[in-house]
Amino acid sequence: MDEEYGWYDSILNFLSHHPWIFWIVNIVLLLILAFAAMIAIWPILAEMLIFLIAWIVSLICAPDQMPDNFTNSINPTIEQVL
Repeated sequence: MDEEYGWYDSILNFLSHHPWIFWIVNIVLLLILAFAAMIAIWPILAEMLIFLIAWIVSLICAPDQMPDNFTNSINPTIEQVL
């Protein structure tokens, strides 16, 4: 009932709130992947490899966190309103 708890928070906290659903979905996906291995493994592995490479490149090329000078200073206008 928290007004600041948005829909995105429920997605971010899904694993801690519903661990059984998370593990069941992962096991089912692994079983589907194992079944698909008999039919068409190479397109799936190629797609996984492309996404793995893209993820690694995004980790390497991501910019550093920008310094925010306003978090360490007090805004006098806001302080007067409060």
